[in-house]
Amino acid sequence: MTSRSTPRRGHSLAILAVFTLLASLATSGCLPRGDAPAGRQILADKTVTLLGLVPANGDGIVRVLFFRPGKDADNYNLWVLAVDPNGGPSSERMLFTDIDYGLVLGYRPSATSGGFPMDSQGRVYMSQFINLGPGDSVEMVKRADPVTGEVVDVPQMNVASPSWYPTGRLPYVQYNYSGAPLTFDQNGGVTIPDVSTYLFVGSTAFYVTTDGGLFRLDVNGTSQQLATGVATWLPCSDQTLLITRAAAGADGTGSPPPSNPFGGPPPPPAQVTAALLDTATLVETPLPDGPLYQNGAQPSPSGRFLVVSQQNDDPNAGQDPSTPYNTTVLVDSLTGTIEPLGREFQFQGNWRPGHDELWGSLYDPNGTGLVTDSSLTIKKPGQPVVVIPGVYFSGFNSDGTYWLSRGAGFNAQESSDLVGVADDPAGPRFPAVPTGSTLNYQWTVADERMIDLASVGLDSYNNYYVQIVDPRNGATQLVGELGYLSAVGQTRALGIYHVSYLRGDLTTSDYATGRSTVLASEFAMAAVAEPQGDDLYAPGARIVYQYVARFDSPWDGLWMTTVP
Repeated sequence: MTSRSTPRRGHSLAILAVFTLLASLATSGCLPRGDAPAGRQILADKTVTLLGLVPANGDGIVRVLFFRPGKDADNYNLWVLAVDPNGGPSSERMLFTDIDYGLVLGYRPSATSGGFPMDSQGRVYMSQFINLGPGDSVEMVKRADPVTGEVVDVPQMNVASPSWYPTGRLPYVQYNYSGAPLTFDQNGGVTIPDVSTYLFVGSTAFYVTTDGGLFRLDVNGTSQQLATGVATWLPCSDQTLLITRAAAGADGTGSPPPSNPFGGPPPPPAQVTAALLDTATLVETPLPDGPLYQNGAQPSPSGRFLVVSQQNDDPNAGQDPSTPYNTTVLVDSLTGTIEPLGREFQFQGNWRPGHDELWGSLYDPNGTGLVTDSSLTIKKPGQPVVVIPGVYFSGFNSDGTYWLSRGAGFNAQESSDLVGVADDPAGPRFPAVPTGSTLNYQWTVADERMIDLASVGLDSYNNYYVQIVDPRNGATQLVGELGYLSAVGQTRALGIYHVSYLRGDLTTSDYATGRSTVLASEFAMAAVAEPQGDDLYAPGARIVYQYVARFDSPWDGLWMTTVP
């Protein structure tokens, strides 16, 4: 016989309390399953979209950039949240209004993208095209200071600033300015009336005036003339510039020869002289005549060697690909020696970072689609080339310790990249990514391993993998899948994995132990970390992330925690 017990009064009260709690949650919003997100909630608002962090300015306040809906479904506004990390009151300020919805979608933060341009002072730049009528529009640029809230219009067509790029360093990009007045916004606000071209190396501006004067402008607005009669110029290192001048009797422009619209060889180039200019001592080292320095050059890591083009004197030049109008040569700026280079260096040669070694391969040279028909050619100045058959070179890691090559045939959609030690190019190569996938990005971390982001196909995050590989022995360690990396540091990484409907598990991973910790499960949409010096994701650093549950929840909004 079975017995039936009568519930005690305390048990009944407990059941009633549970039903009361569930009813309360039903009216206030449903809590997701699992633990609460890590850290503390700094903004309870389901409508916000995280953009990024403002660089610290020493006042101890953490400033978070985020979007809120604007005047309608097609527009968003950009806000800044000033957070006291010690738990004090926060404040909000709106910076930009009516930002196109497409721009908001295009700036989801990750380890490979960082949002709107921001300068070293933390000021944010935003540009939009304003329609003036049929077929006519103008780009309007605004700059906002998240600390003071000041928003100003920036007349883009006459303001030069390194702020358009996150690093603030543009060593190989020049802007042709056609002799108009130009204001150097972050270099003392100085306006130069007749700038022809300009660029930035770090925060220092360099510009050439219409009469060929080459000048340097520091952050305080102090200008120094470096050379005269300059036609073209290019940084070879932080201290050295390659400059050209029109030779006597030339057309005086030093510009590349125009193409011939009727075919045949182009007209002879303007005759120029070239030199390397030491911007510290202002000493010029002449370069040998002949190469077309005015067409540009590819300097070696030391700055001593230059890859430049040279006009081909073969009477059959331009008639077929084997005899192009211009050939490629290697110039030793110290000795004046000129060495010819093969076709593999004409368009795809790469200097090995930190080494004066030129590496190159021809893409599918025989049209078979087989990698085995390709080869790697390595050229060290003054030495014969070294050829490694059966491989196709595709790049280096950041410091040149490792090299990457294609593992699958040229006809395969996925490249199945391989990695090896660059000091031993004929040595073993190991899978850098899972076979049948493609390497998208790679970072070298403190223990000399590489962390990779790989993908299979083009289906968003559904087929993304994050893994660590040791190029020295091929050992691999899976970090996460079905997601992407939010931050990569020297010892740790932050990612959002198992993404579904733009949400996933916010996870921090330790390279040394292989341990991963979920900071927010299921519903993390974006995350950013505050750099600590050169480490972009260091222990103890702050993390700000966005949490949006499937249904309304009091946990929705922005959260802040620290890297464990």
